[in-house]
Amino acid sequence: MKLTTEQITEIIFMKNSKIPTKEIIGKFQIAKGTIYWHTNPLYRERLRKYQREWYSKLTKEQKTKIFESKKDYQRIYHKERYERDDEFRKKQQESSKRSNKK
Repeated sequence: MKLTTEQITEIIFMKNSKIPTKEIIGKFQIAKGTIYWHTNPLYRERLRKYQREWYSKLTKEQKTKIFESKKDYQRIYHKERYERDDEFRKKQQESSKRSNKK
């Protein structure tokens, strides 16, 4: 589930108001890491550093496998969103028309 800007703002407000993390988790049905990601810049930077180090240790075959699985995920995500979201479909069609004119 992707959080809206309003939800992120509310999470930050709740965290700054010393509301327990468990209560925020219960209200939004999200992982603890998601709360930390949006409220703690140091957590975000440490996680990014860890991910870069982890990725750099992978072999070329492992990186290719990850890349392919991400491409498959994106393909499925866009297909499902195109089918259920009229506004997204309209934007995609307009973008396609513009690129076909070039």
